[in-house]
Amino acid sequence: MSRTSFLLMLMFGIVFIRALIAVVPAYFSYIEAGVILDSLQDSARITAESRTSEIRRVIDERMQADNVEASLEALKVSRQGTGFVIEWEYETRRDFMANIDLVLSFEHYVVVDR
Repeated sequence: MSRTSFLLMLMFGIVFIRALIAVVPAYFSYIEAGVILDSLQDSARITAESRTSEIRRVIDERMQADNVEASLEALKVSRQGTGFVIEWEYETRRDFMANIDLVLSFEHYVVVDR
């Protein structure tokens, strides 16, 4: 293997590892956000009489406790019969290199019946 091909392989390897370092934490936050939303079904703090603002507060508290990095601006909570529908579409930006960012789009959809 020539020195040039070795350096090219090394460069591609470094770029790949840097991409993993940027993307993996965002996916862990995505998975944890899904666990938080799925656990709302079993939460004793949410009843059929709960307001949507209370549900948002419960989600925000859990996200802070679990150190989840995601914006709650696009979180939509609406009533459906005696339960709630939670829709959450958000983007996460991660610094990749210099002025290059990686943008990851995530979405969650959960129905909480009471």
